[in-house]
Amino acid sequence: MGKGKKRPKRSERKPRASEASSDPEPARAQDRHDSPADGPLPRWDKPAGELWFRDQLMLSFEKKAAPMEETLLDAWEAANWIGGIFDPIEHDSQDVPEKQLENAVSRLNKALRSRWMRFHVRDHRFARWEDCHPDARHARSRQRRPR
Repeated sequence: MGKGKKRPKRSERKPRASEASSDPEPARAQDRHDSPADGPLPRWDKPAGELWFRDQLMLSFEKKAAPMEETLLDAWEAANWIGGIFDPIEHDSQDVPEKQLENAVSRLNKALRSRWMRFHVRDHRFARWEDCHPDARHARSRQRRPR
């Protein structure tokens, strides 16, 4: 460096080409695990009222027994089980939308026959699912290890 010039601090310098992220949304990169697309995906069989995951029956509904939960499962199936969906439940003017989504997700979790998957609500309007199978957790921990 020339006289009188200071080297910029690491936080102030521009990233090198090898460090630059190709991800157009770096803030969302940490949420990529929200979309477990590289693993097995659930399958919602609406006519039978059954949710299958990893070849196991996760839950079964009688016809029209749980309309809000079925609406959520319909939305995930339509979106090919991407990690998260915005609240698809139609709300009455008297309802508190945040509570309806949270209650529907809670009822889904209680109805699950296995802990291999879980449903979550974020920001009161965004629902996501998670693969909790031991194989999936092991694969995620290997991906996060620094090299």
